[in-house]
Amino acid sequence: MTTTVNGFAYRQVGEPPRTGKPMPIRVKPRRRFFRFWSTLRIYTTFVPKWRFVALPRYLKQVRIWRQLDPASATYQQLWRGIRTLSRADAAYWFNGGVWNAFSLSRGTEVKLQNFLQQFGAEQFSSSQFLVGLKSRAIDGQAALFNIAQMIRSRKQLYETVIKQPHQTMLETLASQTNIDSIQTALDDYFKDFGHQVRTLDFGEPLESEDFFNTTLALHNYLLKPESDPFQARERLKQEQKRIRRSAAKIFRGWLKLRFYWLVWLARRFYPYREAAMSHLGTAWQLLRPFTLELGQRLVSRNMLRHPDDIFYLTAEEIGRAIRSIVAIDRLPDAHRDAHYPDGAVIPELAEKASQRRILRSQRMNLNPPKLIPGPPPWAPLDGSQSGMPSPNLLRGSPVSPGQVTGEACVIRSIEEFPQVRQGTILVCPTTTPAWTAIFPQVIGLVTNIGGILAHGSIVAREFGIPAVLGLPDATEKIHDGQTITVNGSSGTVTIE
Repeated sequence: MTTTVNGFAYRQVGEPPRTGKPMPIRVKPRRRFFRFWSTLRIYTTFVPKWRFVALPRYLKQVRIWRQLDPASATYQQLWRGIRTLSRADAAYWFNGGVWNAFSLSRGTEVKLQNFLQQFGAEQFSSSQFLVGLKSRAIDGQAALFNIAQMIRSRKQLYETVIKQPHQTMLETLASQTNIDSIQTALDDYFKDFGHQVRTLDFGEPLESEDFFNTTLALHNYLLKPESDPFQARERLKQEQKRIRRSAAKIFRGWLKLRFYWLVWLARRFYPYREAAMSHLGTAWQLLRPFTLELGQRLVSRNMLRHPDDIFYLTAEEIGRAIRSIVAIDRLPDAHRDAHYPDGAVIPELAEKASQRRILRSQRMNLNPPKLIPGPPPWAPLDGSQSGMPSPNLLRGSPVSPGQVTGEACVIRSIEEFPQVRQGTILVCPTTTPAWTAIFPQVIGLVTNIGGILAHGSIVAREFGIPAVLGLPDATEKIHDGQTITVNGSSGTVTIE
């Protein structure tokens, strides 16, 4: 299903049909019945299977392994925990978990979009009706906004905190007295949202380990008390109702009923995508400590130079190292000291990890093509990127309605977050939950990859900022500081 090229994951797009038989024009009643039954089964079982089967099964493994103390665990216990939790995380993706929520969200949105394109005279897009919905990303920002309000209510504490760099905010709060309620609110926030992932790679630190994004968002809310996420969501909800009433006027009879049904269906299943994704990374809160503890032990054996070098070893290499260490530890002391004076069993692992770390950093600078080797010959030509009237007009997916003109702020990784400027349009490769912290600072969003169900499009709509996603090479074609116009309704970006 997937493979990697230069470290980037690619998905197989498939092959053309090998039969010369044309598709039947009329669907036989028997096939029509089974197609209806299959669709009904998806609508009625996919969400319950995620909520009541896949998610509890995933969280159960987390509860079981939370009882293991990494410092006192054996090599075998750490390795078993790492393998079990990583498998549980993968199972949550595909075995009735995130994949179920994704498919329903995408399927219902596509039906609405196709209907609007066919009967709506291209006046509306599905993104206009998918705003003002419940979102875990907004819930996290709302929790930080409430903490900011608690700090603002104490004038002396507010003046102390606001004078310090946001990176030292948590230390400043910890040094204060009589702020138990604020500390409790912060603890609750990290308990609920501290596992937010930066990338789909558990080698990256979690939000509960690196507080930069949290303190950045909290600092922004201290400076902008009017940026209430709940009020913004309510405004978007009212705007969505207004647009829905306006759109309904162009339909008549059965089409109007069908329009209302498709809007309800899309809004019903759309939030499950973010809800399912919000639990991803829960196991990493244990997986990372287990792995780093094992890495530290390999450092003490002179097999690695740094504990996090272990993330650059394969499962086979780690397993071989553990088996070798256990076998050596069973030898008599005199024999072990004579043959392994420095404790190193497989010393070449350190060099392998170092080389792979360098290779990864080099690959991060690559700009991979969207398709390899290119569009398949049987695929229809995509006119969106051909026949451009101007090289300054770029087209992508319209995912958050509205239009805005401003200065582009090109950010390629989380490490560049300090370079984000207030009131600019964020241009980046893609976004993850960790990027939510900088959304209150920007007025628009453009990304290289992504579509209507991408994290960036969901958060952009909830923040009410125009967004165009899936614009290949946006970070290369748009330069930092350039003035651009983002039209999230038509999916165009104009470089002024």
